Amino acid sequence: MVRNVVVARYGVECDGPGRYDQADATILAAMGLDWLGYPTVPVPDTHRRALEAVQWPDLIPISGIRELNCGK
Repeated sequence: MVRNVVVARYGVECDGPGRYDQADATILAAMGLDWLGYPTVPVPDTHRRALEAVQWPDLIPISGIRELNCGK
């Protein structure tokens, strides 16, 4: 079911032994991009409500990431 939606909505063909993992990864990536403000496709209202109900972690400012990675 998820695989069929990924093909229809996102245009990603999921074939081969890892096809279901690829479909799951595509959905999770799309959810994350939507959360960051870069939706990949429009979603139905029911999906929008579900996305808005997810308890996402707080965003770390870019400067905070640089400080964590570089120790500055």
